[in-house]
Amino acid sequence: MDSTYFKRISDELCLFIHFEISRDRSSYTVWVYPSSPKLNPPELSRFPEQHGNPLGSKSFLNAKLGVGHGASTFSCGTKDLLKMTLSRHVLPAIERHAVTFLDQFKSLPDLVPFLEYPQWASALSA
Repeated sequence: MDSTYFKRISDELCLFIHFEISRDRSSYTVWVYPSSPKLNPPELSRFPEQHGNPLGSKSFLNAKLGVGHGASTFSCGTKDLLKMTLSRHVLPAIERHAVTFLDQFKSLPDLVPFLEYPQWASALSA
């Protein structure tokens, strides 16, 4: 089961931190990104509960390098291992990198330089 935290900036912009667990449930990655209902296909009509990630692979959290530098994979095979990776690696990386990264998104035009597909910029101005 994946888990997502979000903060609503406006009706058109939310910021997300998404934890995605591996199929074998032994590890997880963290995605950090802004999104907008303007970028969602019609079948994702329940924003922010349903949303897309317009940054794609540029949104992975790397514990040492920050957001957009390839994903760090965090172990969670046991309860103790999960606690250790969260406290030693994930939470510090969120504080050091993710919060700073997300702070730059105040309005829809701020997303444009980071979009996985630049042509999506036209949807933000519609």
